Amino acid sequence: MATLVTGAVGTGKTELLHAFGEQAARAGALVLSASGSPAEDEAAPLDTFYQLFHSVGLPVSAAARAAALLSAGMTADGSRTQPHVLHGLTAILLELAEDTPLAICVDDVEHSDAASLECLLQLIRKMRKARISVALTQRTGTRRQWQRFRGELQRQPHVRYVRLTPLSADGVGQALADQLGTGVSDELAATAFRLTGGNPLLVRALVRDSLTAVPGAVDQPRLVTGTAYQHAVLSCLHGDDKTLSEVARSMAVLGAAGSTTLVARLAEVEHERVSAAVGALAETGLLDGCGFRHPAMGEAVLADVPGRELVELHGRAARLLWAKGMPAITVAEHLVAVGAVEPAMAPVLREAAEQALGEDRVELAGRCLELAADVCDDKQERASVMAALMELEWWANHGSTARRGGHLSEAISAGHLSGKAAGVAMTRLLWQGRAGEAKIALDQLAADGATSELRLAELTLATTYPGVDVHVPAARGPEDRVVPTTVINQPRLGGATALAAVLTAGMHDEAIASAEHLLQNTQLTHGTADSLAAALMTLIYADRLYEAAVWCDHLLAEAKLREAPGWEARFAACRAEVAFRQGELAVCESNARLALERLSAPGWGVGIGFPLANLILAATEMGRHEEAAYWFNQPVPQALLDTRFGLHYLHARGHYQLSTGRLHAALGEFLSCGELMAMWGIDRPTLVPWRSDAAQVYLRLGEIDKAQRLLDEQLALLPPGPSRTRGITLCVKARASGLKRRRQLLREAVDNLQAGGGRLELARAQAELADVYQALDEPTKARTLARKAWHMAKTCQADALCQILLPDGGLPKLPRPTQLTSPEALAALTDAERRVAKLAALGQSNREIAGQLYITVSTVEQHLTRVYRKLKVSGRSDLPSEFSASIADTA
Repeated sequence: MATLVTGAVGTGKTELLHAFGEQAARAGALVLSASGSPAEDEAAPLDTFYQLFHSVGLPVSAAARAAALLSAGMTADGSRTQPHVLHGLTAILLELAEDTPLAICVDDVEHSDAASLECLLQLIRKMRKARISVALTQRTGTRRQWQRFRGELQRQPHVRYVRLTPLSADGVGQALADQLGTGVSDELAATAFRLTGGNPLLVRALVRDSLTAVPGAVDQPRLVTGTAYQHAVLSCLHGDDKTLSEVARSMAVLGAAGSTTLVARLAEVEHERVSAAVGALAETGLLDGCGFRHPAMGEAVLADVPGRELVELHGRAARLLWAKGMPAITVAEHLVAVGAVEPAMAPVLREAAEQALGEDRVELAGRCLELAADVCDDKQERASVMAALMELEWWANHGSTARRGGHLSEAISAGHLSGKAAGVAMTRLLWQGRAGEAKIALDQLAADGATSELRLAELTLATTYPGVDVHVPAARGPEDRVVPTTVINQPRLGGATALAAVLTAGMHDEAIASAEHLLQNTQLTHGTADSLAAALMTLIYADRLYEAAVWCDHLLAEAKLREAPGWEARFAACRAEVAFRQGELAVCESNARLALERLSAPGWGVGIGFPLANLILAATEMGRHEEAAYWFNQPVPQALLDTRFGLHYLHARGHYQLSTGRLHAALGEFLSCGELMAMWGIDRPTLVPWRSDAAQVYLRLGEIDKAQRLLDEQLALLPPGPSRTRGITLCVKARASGLKRRRQLLREAVDNLQAGGGRLELARAQAELADVYQALDEPTKARTLARKAWHMAKTCQADALCQILLPDGGLPKLPRPTQLTSPEALAALTDAERRVAKLAALGQSNREIAGQLYITVSTVEQHLTRVYRKLKVSGRSDLPSEFSASIADTA
């Protein structure tokens, strides 16, 4: 009986052949073994039979007779082996089988020489009744010589065929379990199947690499592809000729773009042979369709290609793909691998960079732009590329942003930048403190007549450096306060337009609506990031803190997910500002720190004043004066005080000076801030409430009239309706008023701060109102409010305020008088009403309560109405301290 075992490389043919030989030997058979050589042209005639007759255990007389025949056959001058030699060798084997059973094993028989194949055929024809078993293994091939042998073999009735295929996913899991000696999860088995295609050779190599990389990790195995895996992949490419490896290399280079036609052209192999090679590679488990089953397989193939040859392959692939009309990003992946291209390919690289950015492939985009900049022979085109590269490097927090700014300044001076590139360059130069050079870029845009880009550049310059004359009129009349619908529908322009409107005209519905529309309907991209940040600042300056916090968190999460440190820093700085205004000091500090971690100081440029300001404010209010001093003394760009960010910085410095008792220094900071805001035409209290800041100092200096005048001016500048800024102003104004008037003003301040969401200022207002009640001989109300104020300040982590309220640092031990709300009244509240009342007592606004409890604002209002009625109180400021105390006690 003869058996032919077929299958792809690594499917276990050789292992099965060895097992057959061992079993035959145990049964008393004489085992004769040989293997074919891939180097067919170098093999001597009858090389396979030479190996068979040199097997261990062959009788000496048979070996001698065979040696004589082999010597005659192997010295033939390339002519056909004499028939008597083949007959003689066959006869020796048949005679041996009369005395003892024979097991003849030939591995990789397709690589045997022609004379050996002919002799095997003769033996198989004649051995029907002899005690001979022949086992052959064959890897699928295309050699004509082998095909003739296979055809003759199929005519023999006593030949059986065994085909080995790759393992199934379950089979791979079982193989892993057998080799690791432990159970294997379905997920791990599925990953192993993707990495190996079920090829046992690759499975064993994968296990070997994994155990080597993580020794002893049998209980919790982790799959690792290493040297053994790479060698196993390459061994699957050893075929009759170089076709398999050439096709595999071409497929690995082309990747997903590699059709059989393109592979044939890149490998310079006939299409028919490529199709056959693809089929053979699929049999090994390497391919799934027209691509590698797992990227690691293609990587292993490429790792074996010599460097110069790989560069040549990428160069040819780029030309083929470009001629085929493939996307620029697909072509560019090969161009950057080559590293040196012709100037004519610069536009392809630019287009590819834009496509790569759309897919958040920042590294590829950067390499495309760098290569384009190197090969551009047009100065204007090169300047445009440099502007795009500078923008990208800011996004990715690369340290070369400032260096490229110098090159762009030269390009702007020479008039080499125009259109969108000039606008991009202008924005980055602004952040670097180069307002003069940015103004030149603006003038270039005006000369070019780029209307949309010019308007965006004007607004960006006006909202960043408000003191620079860019001919943007301030909004004075109602008609100027309308944000046009055409602008709302332009994502890149909408944010800057809304921000400019809020800065010049204050809080008005059109700008707020525009900002919210932009945030709701605009995807975060490289072209919209600045506009979205401007929309966030619009909401912040409009005292829409709850909405701003929600959008900040959303954009921060997306920036982090997309690994965009520049965006993350920008949105973290906005989140810090929101958190400080809401009284969340720890959140403010952590986000301001994150902003400085994710973007270097050179990357921030003049914008660094924004996160620094919040770090100074947070540390000051948390009572950490040494830390506040550290941030206070950090070096800042000279141009900072020419920017909107400088206003925040002066505001923070003033509060630090005030907290340390340097009143005149603090007053100087606040008044400087006010002078700049007035001079720049953006004197809006919601930007920086410098008047109430300065009024605090005047009150401590005893200059009450000056304080009153500033506070009245600030109230007059605010739009009607409750807001955080109004609450702050009323709280300071109360300090300059008589006792009863002070009570009225503070109650109004509390209501405004509760509505506006400023919990730190709310705690301060409640504390001052408690002092008023104490002075008016209303100790119950005084104790209730003092307790609320302390708990709220503690929640805000405002240790400086807590220390003022309780110098000894302990929890207030206030007696509970009998006239406090009765236990029966509290028990009458439902669980839902109690939850809402607790948060209201803590100072949260109705909108914040709704967001935290996942209910509507209307539901919150209904619950509070019932709470006020059951407890017989007039409003949330009269809610009993039992609520805020219970929250603090369980925190």
